[in-house]
Amino acid sequence: FIEGRLDTIIYRLNISKNPGYIRQLINHGNFLRNGKRVFFPNQQYQLFDVFSPIDKKKFYKKIYYQIIKLGFFFGIPRYM
Repeated sequence: FIEGRLDTIIYRLNISKNPGYIRQLINHGNFLRNGKRVFFPNQQYQLFDVFSPIDKKKFYKKIYYQIIKLGFFFGIPRYM
Protein backbone atom coordinates (compact mmCIF):
# COMPACT_ATOMS: atom_id res chain seq x y z
CA PHE A 1 0.00 0.00 0.00
CA ILE A 2 1.21 3.52 -0.78
CA GLU A 3 1.02 4.84 2.79
CA GLY A 4 3.77 2.39 3.77
CA ARG A 5 6.45 4.11 1.70
CA LEU A 6 9.07 6.01 3.67
CA ASP A 7 8.77 9.24 1.67
CA THR A 8 4.97 9.24 2.03
CA ILE A 9 5.13 8.65 5.77
CA ILE A 10 7.60 11.51 6.32
CA TYR A 11 5.55 13.78 4.04
CA ARG A 12 2.36 12.97 5.97
CA LEU A 13 4.12 14.05 9.18
CA ASN A 14 4.32 17.54 7.60
CA ILE A 15 8.08 17.82 8.02
CA SER A 16 8.11 19.66 4.70
CA LYS A 17 5.42 20.95 2.38
CA ASN A 18 7.41 19.77 -0.63
CA PRO A 19 7.54 15.99 -1.30
CA GLY A 20 10.52 16.46 -3.62
CA TYR A 21 12.57 17.86 -0.74
CA ILE A 22 11.67 14.85 1.41
CA ARG A 23 12.79 12.48 -1.37
CA GLN A 24 16.08 14.39 -1.63
CA LEU A 25 16.68 14.10 2.13
CA ILE A 26 16.13 10.34 1.95
CA ASN A 27 18.27 9.93 -1.19
CA HIS A 28 21.16 11.68 0.58
CA GLY A 29 20.92 9.24 3.49
CA ASN A 30 19.64 11.65 6.14
CA PHE A 31 17.32 9.12 7.79
CA LEU A 32 17.80 5.87 9.69
CA ARG A 33 15.48 2.89 9.55
CA ASN A 34 15.95 0.57 12.52
CA GLY A 35 19.43 2.03 13.03
CA LYS A 36 20.57 1.66 9.39
CA ARG A 37 20.85 4.43 6.80
CA VAL A 38 18.13 4.59 4.18
CA PHE A 39 18.90 5.75 0.63
CA PHE A 40 15.73 4.72 -1.22
CA PRO A 41 12.50 6.68 -0.62
CA ASN A 42 10.28 3.96 -2.08
CA GLN A 43 11.13 1.35 0.56
CA GLN A 44 8.10 -0.14 2.27
CA TYR A 45 7.80 0.23 6.02
CA GLN A 46 6.62 -2.60 8.22
CA LEU A 47 4.72 -2.34 11.47
CA PHE A 48 7.02 -1.35 14.39
CA ASP A 49 9.83 -0.08 12.14
CA VAL A 50 11.56 2.95 13.66
CA PHE A 51 12.91 5.85 11.64
CA SER A 52 14.85 8.90 12.80
CA PRO A 53 16.99 11.66 11.32
CA ILE A 54 20.76 11.23 11.38
CA ASP A 55 21.61 14.83 12.31
CA LYS A 56 19.06 15.49 15.04
CA LYS A 57 20.38 18.96 15.88
CA LYS A 58 19.95 20.17 12.28
CA PHE A 59 16.56 18.44 12.03
CA TYR A 60 15.20 19.98 15.24
CA LYS A 61 16.53 23.40 14.21
CA LYS A 62 14.50 23.15 10.99
CA ILE A 63 11.39 22.11 12.90
CA TYR A 64 11.87 24.98 15.37
CA TYR A 65 12.17 27.44 12.48
CA GLN A 66 8.99 26.16 10.85
CA ILE A 67 6.96 26.34 14.06
CA ILE A 68 8.20 29.65 15.47
CA LYS A 69 9.04 31.70 12.40
CA LEU A 70 6.55 30.39 9.85
CA GLY A 71 3.73 29.41 12.19
CA PHE A 72 3.67 25.97 10.60
CA PHE A 73 2.42 23.27 12.97
CA PHE A 74 2.91 19.57 12.49
CA GLY A 75 -0.08 17.32 12.38
CA ILE A 76 0.15 13.60 12.87
CA PRO A 77 -2.39 11.63 10.86
CA ARG A 78 -4.88 9.60 12.89
CA TYR A 79 -3.61 6.29 11.58
CA MET A 80 -0.12 6.83 13.03
